[in-house]
Amino acid sequence: MRILTITSILLIFIAVQSKVIAQNDYINKPVFLNAGFDIPKDELLILERKSFAGNAESAFRLSRYYAMANVNKSEELYWTTIAAENGSPFGEYNLGFNLIYSNNTDEINKLRAIFWLKKAQAHGVELATSLLKEIGESIDTKHYKPTQ
Repeated sequence: MRILTITSILLIFIAVQSKVIAQNDYINKPVFLNAGFDIPKDELLILERKSFAGNAESAFRLSRYYAMANVNKSEELYWTTIAAENGSPFGEYNLGFNLIYSNNTDEINKLRAIFWLKKAQAHGVELATSLLKEIGESIDTKHYKPTQ
Protein backbone atom coordinates (compact mmCIF):
# COMPACT_ATOMS: atom_id res chain seq x y z
CA MET A 1 0.00 0.00 0.00
CA ARG A 2 2.81 2.40 0.96
CA ILE A 3 4.78 1.73 -2.24
CA LEU A 4 1.60 2.06 -4.29
CA THR A 5 0.89 5.47 -2.73
CA ILE A 6 4.44 6.71 -3.32
CA THR A 7 4.39 5.36 -6.87
CA SER A 8 1.11 7.17 -7.50
CA ILE A 9 2.54 10.44 -6.16
CA LEU A 10 5.64 10.09 -8.35
CA LEU A 11 3.57 9.37 -11.45
CA ILE A 12 1.42 12.42 -10.79
CA PHE A 13 4.56 14.53 -10.27
CA ILE A 14 6.08 13.23 -13.51
CA ALA A 15 2.90 13.92 -15.46
CA VAL A 16 2.69 17.47 -14.11
CA GLN A 17 6.40 18.13 -14.65
CA SER A 18 6.31 16.98 -18.26
CA LYS A 19 2.99 18.79 -18.83
CA VAL A 20 1.33 15.67 -20.17
CA ILE A 21 -2.31 16.65 -20.22
CA ALA A 22 -4.71 14.69 -22.38
CA GLN A 23 -6.98 17.02 -24.31
CA ASN A 24 -9.91 16.16 -26.55
CA ASP A 25 -7.75 16.18 -29.69
CA TYR A 26 -5.36 13.63 -28.18
CA ILE A 27 -7.77 11.12 -26.66
CA ASN A 28 -6.90 8.37 -29.16
CA LYS A 29 -3.19 9.11 -29.32
CA PRO A 30 -0.58 7.53 -27.02
CA VAL A 31 0.80 9.60 -24.16
CA PHE A 32 4.50 9.18 -23.42
CA LEU A 33 5.42 9.97 -19.83
CA ASN A 34 9.07 10.40 -20.77
CA ALA A 35 8.25 13.25 -23.14
CA GLY A 36 10.29 16.31 -22.30
CA PHE A 37 13.10 14.40 -20.59
CA ASP A 38 15.16 13.70 -23.72
CA ILE A 39 18.36 15.73 -24.05
CA PRO A 40 20.38 16.13 -27.27
CA LYS A 41 23.90 14.64 -27.07
CA ASP A 42 25.67 17.98 -27.47
CA GLU A 43 23.65 19.38 -24.57
CA LEU A 44 24.52 16.37 -22.36
CA LEU A 45 28.17 17.44 -22.26
CA ILE A 46 27.23 21.01 -21.39
CA LEU A 47 24.93 19.84 -18.59
CA GLU A 48 27.64 17.52 -17.24
CA ARG A 49 30.19 20.35 -17.10
CA LYS A 50 27.70 22.68 -15.41
CA SER A 51 26.85 19.91 -12.91
CA PHE A 52 30.48 19.31 -12.04
CA ALA A 53 30.85 23.06 -11.51
CA GLY A 54 28.04 23.00 -8.95
CA ASN A 55 24.86 23.68 -10.96
CA ALA A 56 22.05 21.80 -9.18
CA GLU A 57 19.46 22.25 -11.93
CA SER A 58 21.75 20.73 -14.58
CA ALA A 59 22.52 17.71 -12.42
CA PHE A 60 18.84 17.19 -11.61
CA ARG A 61 17.97 17.39 -15.30
CA LEU A 62 20.56 14.71 -16.04
CA SER A 63 19.15 12.51 -13.27
CA ARG A 64 15.66 12.77 -14.81
CA TYR A 65 17.11 12.04 -18.26
CA TYR A 66 18.61 8.77 -17.01
CA ALA A 67 15.45 7.96 -15.06
CA MET A 68 12.97 8.58 -17.86
CA ALA A 69 14.41 9.04 -21.36
CA ASN A 70 17.56 6.91 -21.43
CA VAL A 71 16.86 4.57 -18.52
CA ASN A 72 20.06 3.70 -16.69
CA LYS A 73 19.65 3.20 -12.92
CA SER A 74 23.33 3.63 -12.03
CA GLU A 75 23.61 6.88 -14.04
CA GLU A 76 20.34 8.10 -12.54
CA LEU A 77 21.65 7.51 -9.01
CA TYR A 78 25.01 9.09 -9.89
CA TRP A 79 23.42 12.32 -11.18
CA THR A 80 20.79 12.34 -8.41
CA THR A 81 23.64 12.26 -5.89
CA ILE A 82 25.38 15.16 -7.63
CA ALA A 83 22.10 17.10 -7.81
CA ALA A 84 21.61 16.59 -4.06
CA GLU A 85 25.21 17.55 -3.30
CA ASN A 86 24.74 20.68 -5.43
CA GLY A 87 21.68 21.68 -3.39
CA SER A 88 18.74 20.59 -5.55
CA PRO A 89 15.77 20.13 -3.17
CA PHE A 90 14.19 17.47 -5.38
CA GLY A 91 17.61 15.89 -5.91
CA GLU A 92 17.86 15.61 -2.12
CA TYR A 93 14.38 14.08 -1.94
CA ASN A 94 14.98 11.63 -4.80
CA LEU A 95 18.29 10.51 -3.30
CA GLY A 96 16.66 9.92 0.08
CA PHE A 97 13.80 8.07 -1.59
CA ASN A 98 16.20 5.88 -3.59
CA LEU A 99 18.23 5.05 -0.50
CA ILE A 100 15.13 4.09 1.50
CA TYR A 101 13.70 1.89 -1.24
CA SER A 102 16.93 0.40 -2.57
CA ASN A 103 17.61 -3.32 -2.31
CA ASN A 104 20.33 -2.52 0.23
CA THR A 105 18.47 -0.72 3.02
CA ASP A 106 21.06 -1.26 5.72
CA GLU A 107 21.51 1.09 8.68
CA ILE A 108 23.99 3.33 6.82
CA ASN A 109 21.67 3.77 3.82
CA LYS A 110 18.77 4.53 6.16
CA LEU A 111 20.83 7.17 7.99
CA ARG A 112 21.90 8.76 4.69
CA ALA A 113 18.32 8.64 3.41
CA ILE A 114 17.07 10.42 6.53
CA PHE A 115 19.86 12.99 6.16
CA TRP A 116 18.88 13.81 2.57
CA LEU A 117 15.15 13.75 3.28
CA LYS A 118 15.61 16.19 6.18
CA LYS A 119 17.58 18.52 3.90
CA ALA A 120 14.82 18.31 1.29
CA GLN A 121 12.22 18.95 3.98
CA ALA A 122 14.14 21.99 5.22
CA HIS A 123 14.18 23.24 1.61
CA GLY A 124 10.39 23.01 1.49
CA VAL A 125 9.79 19.66 -0.25
CA GLU A 126 6.53 18.46 1.29
CA LEU A 127 6.96 14.95 -0.12
CA ALA A 128 10.01 14.63 2.14
CA THR A 129 7.88 15.40 5.19
CA SER A 130 5.41 12.70 4.18
CA LEU A 131 8.12 10.13 3.58
CA LEU A 132 9.87 10.92 6.87
CA LYS A 133 6.58 10.42 8.69
CA GLU A 134 6.02 7.19 6.82
CA ILE A 135 9.38 5.79 7.90
CA GLY A 136 8.95 7.07 11.44
CA GLU A 137 11.26 10.09 11.42
CA SER A 138 10.42 13.66 12.24
CA ILE A 139 12.35 16.89 12.25
CA ASP A 140 12.17 20.11 14.17
CA THR A 141 13.04 22.53 11.35
CA LYS A 142 13.75 25.30 13.87
CA HIS A 143 16.83 23.41 15.02
CA TYR A 144 17.89 21.84 11.73
CA LYS A 145 19.75 24.09 9.35
CA PRO A 146 20.93 22.43 6.13
CA THR A 147 24.48 23.20 5.12
CA GLN A 148 24.77 25.05 1.84
